[in-house]
Amino acid sequence: ASLWTEIKTVDGDDIYSVAATNGSESALLLTYFSDEDKEDKILKLNFAKFNTGSPLKVEYYLLDGSHDLELVREEIFTADCFSAYVRMPLHTTYLIKLSKV
Repeated sequence: ASLWTEIKTVDGDDIYSVAATNGSESALLLTYFSDEDKEDKILKLNFAKFNTGSPLKVEYYLLDGSHDLELVREEIFTADCFSAYVRMPLHTTYLIKLSKV
């Protein structure tokens, strides 16, 4: 079964996103970019319709002035629908990988 039956990304104020899956793993790329000096954003990420029958591992890789796509956080979710929060300083990129445990 595919990890995502539907992929939606909604670009907000200076937040850009793209998501993809190969059927067994999924990923979300988020970046916060602006030419203006702006405050950090806290994003609520809603994940839904997984129906995998097993827990999901969510890995957060950070790319910024101090991190070179380093793993900075890992979580396990057991529900078909769940939310996660990430703090996005300006000029930050996150690669979020989802895979069955």
